[in-house]
Amino acid sequence: MSSLCWTPVWLGLVNVTDGLKPDGILIVNTTKSAEEIRKALNFKGNLFTVDATHIARQELGVPITNTTMLGAVLKATGVLALKDSQRPAGREVRTTGDQEREGPQAGL
Repeated sequence: MSSLCWTPVWLGLVNVTDGLKPDGILIVNTTKSAEEIRKALNFKGNLFTVDATHIARQELGVPITNTTMLGAVLKATGVLALKDSQRPAGREVRTTGDQEREGPQAGL
């Protein structure tokens, strides 16, 4: 079982670890280190942090974190290898403003 914290604001509003098993996976979108988050939440399970907002702004030009967080889930859980996640999308070209990005790597 895993839990995603899409926005750092949730860390102070809800218990993002509620319902997680001791060996559960918590993925947090934050600029803080894993140790800072671990200490703040007193969480002893598997913890991964990613600055998904920064990555999305850098790669897509907007703070839409869905693709970045999905990439974090794939990496943290190993449910699907990155190379396997690229096959269905093929070589689709995405345009964000005046920048072109290709395929699933556009948001990762």
